[in-house]
Amino acid sequence: MRSNFDHIIWGANAKGIALASKLIQQGQTVLLLNKFGFPGGKVTESLSCLFTKDERLNDDLDLGLLDSIRSQRFGVLFENEQELLLHPEAFKRALWEEIDRINIDFLFHVIPIGFERRNFNQIQLFGRQGHFFVTGKEIHDLSDEQQLKILFSAKDFQADVLVHCFITDKIPEDMPSFKIYRKVETPIGLFCSFHLEKIPLSKTDMSFNLELDRFAQFIWKNYGARLLMIPVQPEIIPLDEE
Repeated sequence: MRSNFDHIIWGANAKGIALASKLIQQGQTVLLLNKFGFPGGKVTESLSCLFTKDERLNDDLDLGLLDSIRSQRFGVLFENEQELLLHPEAFKRALWEEIDRINIDFLFHVIPIGFERRNFNQIQLFGRQGHFFVTGKEIHDLSDEQQLKILFSAKDFQADVLVHCFITDKIPEDMPSFKIYRKVETPIGLFCSFHLEKIPLSKTDMSFNLELDRFAQFIWKNYGARLLMIPVQPEIIPLDEE
């Protein structure tokens, strides 16, 4: 694969793929980068798949993907006048189809570890190939939480950590042990979200793993419920710097 591009896009979510499509249609060369081996951003990585039908739906589904998702079995898991809950795997499949249709160059399973601005912008990556560089005239951070900005910030900001999962529908309405703020019944199980408040960014992964494990043990021991689908990382909401 070539290492020089007109545009490098970090984040294989709907926004990143939409921008890649637009640039390719203009005759630009584009490389799409992503940490995990599948597209979808926080919808597939964090299972943040509950959309409001106003701002978020318009912002995140700007590819016209909804028809493709609706055509899939269980593509839409829940819908009312205000909200829409999508199946993460249906969202992932629709984005893969878009990547294949546009023929976007992509490089997944990579982690950015360095960033320099010269005549060309250069990102140092680590992946299966080891350490290597890719350069582009412009670099776009389209990740859901501005991951490049956070990653290369010298400060350790605080964040709220949101954990989304699907479980068997066997838990009570109120569980004081966890700050659950949303539960939705679906054909494939109960969509459940809970959150942790004011966690240092450097400790979000550790806190997420510990809390998800505690949640899994708690619902199994007390209610015989089990996790059906879990995220690979939490949804992170960076808090404003004090």
